[in-house]
Amino acid sequence: DYLVTLSPTANTRAILIHQLSKMQSQNPFTKSKADARKVLFHPSKPFLFVATKSHVKIYNLQKQALAKSLIGGFKMLSSFDIHPGGDNVVCSSID
Repeated sequence: DYLVTLSPTANTRAILIHQLSKMQSQNPFTKSKADARKVLFHPSKPFLFVATKSHVKIYNLQKQALAKSLIGGFKMLSSFDIHPGGDNVVCSSID
């Protein structure tokens, strides 16, 4: 029922969450997320994962707050994915 979109050139509206059943969109962030590279939902919990060049931030959508910031041992993140169980995050880099 939910869909997230990423538009890195849109400054404060770079990440939008759309609810298809209600035909509504919401902006979860007031600060610019223009450095975001990839955005994914947690498979079963209300978390939103936002990947930037050097780390992955996990936001709790219910509390509307940052839950964790994961910092990897790489210079430039190329992609990441979440295990279907939701316990593991796999990151890849171009280093």
